[in-house]
Amino acid sequence: MPPYGLILRVTHTGKAADSIHVSDIRDGVDILASFRKAGPVYVPTPAKGGIALLVYSGDVAISFEVGGIRKFIEGGYLTADFIIGNPLNLAIFPEIQDEGIQVDPAAQTINFTGAGVTATQTAPGVVKVDVPGGGSANHSLLLAPSLVWTASAHTGNINTIAGFDGVGATRYYTIGTDIQAWDADLDALAALAGTGVMVRTAPNTYALRTITGTLNRITVADGDGVAGNPTLDVGANVILTTTALGGDLTGFLPNPTVTGFTFPGQAQGDVLYYTGAAWALLPAGNAGEVLVTGGAAANPSYNAAGTSGVVSNGIRNYGKSIADPAAGPAPTDGDSYYNTALRMPMVYDGLRAKWLSVETTEFMFGRNGATAPNQYYRTVDGRVMSATIGWYAIRSGTVVSMGYTRSDLDAATFDIMRSGVLLHGVPSAAISGRDIAINADFTFGDVLAVMNRAGGNVTSDAVGWIRVKWRV
Repeated sequence: MPPYGLILRVTHTGKAADSIHVSDIRDGVDILASFRKAGPVYVPTPAKGGIALLVYSGDVAISFEVGGIRKFIEGGYLTADFIIGNPLNLAIFPEIQDEGIQVDPAAQTINFTGAGVTATQTAPGVVKVDVPGGGSANHSLLLAPSLVWTASAHTGNINTIAGFDGVGATRYYTIGTDIQAWDADLDALAALAGTGVMVRTAPNTYALRTITGTLNRITVADGDGVAGNPTLDVGANVILTTTALGGDLTGFLPNPTVTGFTFPGQAQGDVLYYTGAAWALLPAGNAGEVLVTGGAAANPSYNAAGTSGVVSNGIRNYGKSIADPAAGPAPTDGDSYYNTALRMPMVYDGLRAKWLSVETTEFMFGRNGATAPNQYYRTVDGRVMSATIGWYAIRSGTVVSMGYTRSDLDAATFDIMRSGVLLHGVPSAAISGRDIAINADFTFGDVLAVMNRAGGNVTSDAVGWIRVKWRV
């Protein structure tokens, strides 16, 4: 049998509904190695394979005469391409295979087990096999001096890959058991570049880290683990619960005993306090000064008398001064200081909003009998008071209260006078009464007296008193 060197693949395009009959084919052999002499060829429809392979020798162009294959190609019914163009003898056949899918060289068409598997030529000598769900892979048509295998129809599913065990026997590999299944985490790991400790920062996301230490506290060797295991060292200054303490401390942590305490720059009388950021010393104050706290958000300080005052049990004491305190916090009811001019303690009266002496003085008045309107009452020695006769004010002060009794009930008013000028009036229509909220200021040198206001009634057997406090 003469040598044959050309294999022509003829493919049915599907334009015709039936197989295509090509009558003008010259001498040659077909894929079954059967010798043909100008015989016809039937190209099956795509549903039945759609491909015919022809082996030619000699003049192939004759097969492209009008009426032969050419008219079907030009009409769009067939396509044709040469897939082997080297000298060929009958002992050499092409091998077309996918992983576990073998094509018997005696077959006229390439058959695959599994729905949707297709094979198409993408370049001379290259066949592309598409497997649904498994992607695609390109496989070359190879020539070999000899080819021996056992034809087998490989079957499987989306989780099985067919192959060989290396000695010619068929073997199947199960994805997830024999072969690692695809996983997004593995893709992320494969994408890592560089060196270091791998951490999973999110699903399907990884990063490389390096272990580091805090400056001057912990040192780290081989933090990325490349040269060896990472090593952390806290140095020699480590105190454990089993470490015996020394110096000012004895015993063991966490509850040692303090036997002595030394603070840099300390001196007798210093006060240790916390600034909010660190411990500090407040130097000892001057003699007589009082340590004052400024509240939770302020540092303590020493307070000199007469400035901001010292609070004890809610009462602020401003020390001593010749005048009422003017600096520091505003005084409140009950605050105190010592007045060096009056030589007496002073208390802030919140009702009257002024500093008044702790000391009080009372003046008596009255008359055994009737006192007519617009007439002064008498002093305790029986003399009738007037604008110039009464109680002489040795200091400036304030009348703070008055009380009385009488033997009648007629409406009248007790007028407190200072040097003949009305200072304060206390109405009366009862046999006794009082006014403890009086706030009537007088001045050093005034003469205080009490009279029955004009326009009222006669009072009988009146006995009364007025109470004063001194002020600066």
